[in-house]
Amino acid sequence: MHVIINLEPFQTSAKHLQELISEITPKPPFGIAKNGTFIPKSAYGETPVQDGDKIEVISPVTGG
Repeated sequence: MHVIINLEPFQTSAKHLQELISEITPKPPFGIAKNGTFIPKSAYGETPVQDGDKIEVISPVTGG
């Protein structure tokens, strides 16, 4: 299936968000939004990934 991750097309066979995260291996710390909705880490394993989903991997920015 095809999803969009941070505005880039990505092909995956992941059924849940946790599987997708394992495929893309983002550098911690990070947060995930699916179709504009923040997903808590506790829900990654039960959040389905569907064709056409828009996933954003969000990393904190520090500095001053």
